[in-house]
Amino acid sequence: MSRHDARLEAAKREGQAQADEFNRRYPIGTPVIAYPSVRPEDPVAVSYQKHLMERPLWRNFEDPCKRLVTVTRTPAWILGHGEPVVSVTGYAGGICLTHVDIAPRTNTPDVVSVNDEGRSVTTVKLKRCCNGCGTQLGDADNRDVDKNGDLTDVRAECVTCRPVVDLEAAGCRTWLLTRRGIGVIDDAIDSYGVYAKGYWEYVDGKTTVTGLRIGSGEDRVVAKFGDWIIRHPDGHWSTHSTSEVAA
Repeated sequence: MSRHDARLEAAKREGQAQADEFNRRYPIGTPVIAYPSVRPEDPVAVSYQKHLMERPLWRNFEDPCKRLVTVTRTPAWILGHGEPVVSVTGYAGGICLTHVDIAPRTNTPDVVSVNDEGRSVTTVKLKRCCNGCGTQLGDADNRDVDKNGDLTDVRAECVTCRPVVDLEAAGCRTWLLTRRGIGVIDDAIDSYGVYAKGYWEYVDGKTTVTGLRIGSGEDRVVAKFGDWIIRHPDGHWSTHSTSEVAA
């Protein structure tokens, strides 16, 4: 294989990984802000906006800084040279993922009104919460249900759980420690040949399990209920506390 072919194959693998990760996180219909030509912070866009104020006739030319508030209409895929792209409603062809931002969620407040019978009525907008920690993220929309009718993974939108998503993308395996799931997680950790047992503390006048101790000696880590347990590709373990981030 020539050096050129090797670089091309590497670019395709990297691009496909980015497209796969985008598709995993964002189903068709996800609200986005897309820039078909250049992003607003690009020097070309900055220069164009500056000259536009000085030369109003430039408005007769096609705007290279076009901004589309739209939704995705296809899964992401890669071009022949490996660049990952996605199609959006209102534009033909694909737009580079680097030029596509996920639109921020709206957060509609509850509206209290009085009906014809004089009764107070509260109108609420369905909200979406993080799959991991349960933090409310905002209004539910098309990005929240995949083609099979299942809820999508929106942890990447959550300031608490986003680091865990990044770790998973880097090859880590993760578990959210709960009282209900501690037995299953204990068995999973044991399958790696790592010793794990309940972590006990004195709470409200009695000794009770408050988490899981993983490993032994100086390398052991302790995860409390509500924490993420992380196994890294090199075999070491760590935790991510949701309570500390929330605080």
